[in-house]
Order: sequence, then structure tokens, then C-alpha cells
Amino acid sequence: MQRKTKYKFIFLLILLHLQVFGQSNLYSKISELKDSVKVGNLVIYNAFKYQVLAHQSGEFNPALIIEKVYKPHPELWDNCLSQIFGDAGEMFKEEGIIEWNKTLFEKQKNLLSKLDTLSRLNLDSLFNAHLTGLKKLTGLNAKGKWILYAGPDENYSIFLGGCNTDGMAIDLAHSRTTVDLLTEALPHELEHMVFEQAKSKDPNWNTSLGSTIDEGVACFFTYKYFKEKLPKRRVIENMTDEEFQWYIKHEKEIFERSLPFLFDISEEKNLYQCNCRAGGCAKLFPDAPKSICYFLGFRIVESYVNKYGNDSWKDVYKIPLKDFLGNSGYKEYIETLK
Repeated sequence: MQRKTKYKFIFLLILLHLQVFGQSNLYSKISELKDSVKVGNLVIYNAFKYQVLAHQSGEFNPALIIEKVYKPHPELWDNCLSQIFGDAGEMFKEEGIIEWNKTLFEKQKNLLSKLDTLSRLNLDSLFNAHLTGLKKLTGLNAKGKWILYAGPDENYSIFLGGCNTDGMAIDLAHSRTTVDLLTEALPHELEHMVFEQAKSKDPNWNTSLGSTIDEGVACFFTYKYFKEKLPKRRVIENMTDEEFQWYIKHEKEIFERSLPFLFDISEEKNLYQCNCRAGGCAKLFPDAPKSICYFLGFRIVESYVNKYGNDSWKDVYKIPLKDFLGNSGYKEYIETLK
């Protein structure tokens, strides 16, 4: 009995040694990652590197989080994530970001191994391939910053995306973050980057019309990028067939109720603008299964193409957004519906 206990104790010591050695080896590999890489006109920052290394010594290093994760990327933390999550946005400010990083790997037990796996994948090649496809289809080059980080909680995270070209992000901790899904979803976000460069000075950039056509073109671009092999419902916010049919059934109502708000940016009147990308139009459309502007924008672009030809959607980069809507024929199409 004593011999068994002795062997069991030795086995546990060996197991503990292997775990510590494996973790130490992982820290070593992560530390060798470059802080950033350049792909085309994009700079991709490995912020997650310092989220990991802040735990390397066995004691959490908050200074490393502030200096290497928080301060270099104000567009993501201060001007995006802290803004879109309301009161919970405090977690992305200086004190808040320290708090959740302190226990990040305790709450997400498999996160270290996932980050190790993802860090060994050739995401540079994935970005490069999509940038090539983007240039081929639109004639435009994306430029800006991407931040690879590990988020605190999927309820307070954007899996993929951002608020402007200098604050785009991929949450490597998110359950949706796989190479297969990034392959399908990344073109949509890269198109946003060229759209912002082309249209940020348009008079209607900050209106609901701007965000609606912004999302619609990104969805339509993705549809074309994959040679129309993905279902339309899938490129429009990954809708189910049932969700897509709800929108088709209510299409006339959606457009007519949205129209008065498309050009209005006043907070008190513009229910549609209240973060329509995240389903904030609930007061206007309480039964809508997902965000209105993705579907509506896609249908406006599709209507324009039906009227002017297969490649005409690219006109959106050259003409005013208001003219794109007015010339699309979508209003006339809606008038034919019952």
C-alpha cells in the first residue's frame, strides 16, 4: 500500500514537471513571435503575445498589459470596444482591461493551447490571399491596422471586425475563431476597409444610409468574391433560411419604415441609426431576427446591379451614397410589392 502511494506521488511529480515544462516551452514560443507583421498595406499586431507573457513569471504583470496591449491600440479599446458595449465598456478602459486580463487564463482553461495553435498558423498568407482577391474585384487596396487579441467574454467581444480602419480586430479566444470561418468572413471586413477609404468624406457617411450601404456592399462583395457559390442568406450576416424568409416577407415594411431615418443623424429621432449593425433597431423592428441594415443594404446593391449590370455595384465607390440609393431602382421595386 505504501509502495503504491510512493509510485503515485512520483507519477504526479513527473506529470507536474511535464506540465510546467510544456507551459514554459509555450511561453518561449510565444515570446519569439514578432510584435507585428506587415501584409500589403496592413499592419497586424500580435497583442495576444503580451496577454500571455504578462503571466509568464507566475505573477501577473499589469504594466505589460498597459504598455504593450492597451496603449498601442487606442482606436480599438478607447474608440471602439469601450463605446459599443455601453456600461460594460468600462472593462476596455485602463483599469478594466487589467482586471479581466488578470484572470483571463483561469476562466478560459484551454485558451493558452488555442493561442499556441493559432500562432503557428499562417494567417499572413490568409490575409495576403484575401487582399489579392479584394484588389482584383474592387481595384482598391485595403490599408490600416488589425489587432489579434484574446477577449474576456463572448458576450463582450467582436469575433471579427472593428469600428474603423485603425481598429480592426480578431478575438482569438472567441469560439467562432477558426481558420475555416476566418477564410469565409475576412473578405467582408477587408471590404469595409476600402469602403471607408473611398466614402468617409461622403455627406451621408455618418447617416444610417451610410452604414446600411456599407454593410450591404460588404455582403454583396463577399457574394461575388466566392463566385456566388455561398447562399445570399449566408453572406448576409450568416442568416438561416428561416431568418432570410422573414426578411423577404417583410421587405416592403422594412424599407418604408426605415426610409424616414436613413438620412437623419439626430439621436432622439434616429432609432434606426442606434447601432443598426448590432441589432439596435429593436424599437422599429421588434421581431427582426437579426440586424436590418445588412439585408436592406444587400437588397439595394442587388437592385442596382439588376438595373445596370453585373459589375455596376463598383459604382458605389465613385458616386455619392444618396445617388446610389436613388439610382438603384429599389424604391420603385418596393412599390411593386403588396
